[in-house]
Amino acid sequence: MKKIEHCCICASPQIEGYKNSKGILVEFEKIGETVLCSDCRDFLNNHDYLNIDYTKSELENFFSENKRILFAYSGGLDSTAVLFNLAKECSLRGIDLKLFTVDTGFKGSKTLENVNNVIDFLGLKSNHFWVDWSKRINKDQRILDSFSSPQKTTDVYKTCWERGELPCGKICNSIMEGAYSEVMKSLGYDVLFTGGDTPKINSAGKYSIFWKDGSILTVRGGYAFNLSKSENDQLIKEKNIPWFNPGCGGYDTDCLIPGSFFSKQFGHSRQTDIETLYGKYPIVFHYLTERVRFKIIKVDSAIKMMTNVDIANFKSYLELLSIVRLLSEESHS
Repeated sequence: MKKIEHCCICASPQIEGYKNSKGILVEFEKIGETVLCSDCRDFLNNHDYLNIDYTKSELENFFSENKRILFAYSGGLDSTAVLFNLAKECSLRGIDLKLFTVDTGFKGSKTLENVNNVIDFLGLKSNHFWVDWSKRINKDQRILDSFSSPQKTTDVYKTCWERGELPCGKICNSIMEGAYSEVMKSLGYDVLFTGGDTPKINSAGKYSIFWKDGSILTVRGGYAFNLSKSENDQLIKEKNIPWFNPGCGGYDTDCLIPGSFFSKQFGHSRQTDIETLYGKYPIVFHYLTERVRFKIIKVDSAIKMMTNVDIANFKSYLELLSIVRLLSEESHS
């Protein structure tokens, strides 16, 4: 078997036809004993690539200019680490913190428990509210492109599951954006603090904690606090935060769908090869390499994930099947 080399910065695999998230063919060059991809070469030419001082000043200014903050708490590991840091800052600065969790109908019982346990632990129960989006009709064009007519949230995810289509990306983003927009409008917020861990380039050409996602301006909390996956995990342990891995997999920790999807597609086996995984689901590589580039995931960990798919455990998988079955029974009753 031919040994596959990886970019030393982002872990992109040097395989034939490898393209980035924009569909651009990635080139690789050998530099001594290491390999560098064309994407990372371009990133290195940007002197603001990892300018922590700039992001710190952005965050400081944001805190100074806002006396109230709205946070979208998913209940996942990264979102929990961001909430811990954000709650501490808001308490020190006298900022009014409100937070909400969108229930899509596919969160899973363990995630729902995590949300309640964490907000109770942090003393934020009275600051938190749930947004039930499971029965809401989604009319976003990204939904219409895939379904031709408005769809209930649960129907969107159920249909994707039955089609063998991963909803992560534009479909799921359109649903969440709809929920976020309604909450922000109803409460009068212009900016939403999120658990986002990667930066986006702003109008000044700098990597920023702010991102205009559709019509919503968000703060990428994970990037703003300079957090990494390993640090988030360590924080949970050190602070005895009552958050427990729900085992839903899929490089996510608050939704039943991705890990169960990969489990179904790969016959409940983690083992695969890079070419097969990239050929079927390039989104996994785009997710991993972007986070490696920004030091959120370690290179070695990402490479391992490219041949060991993060599937759901059997209990989580069965829970998703149960939800899909109940939805099918409801539609036929």
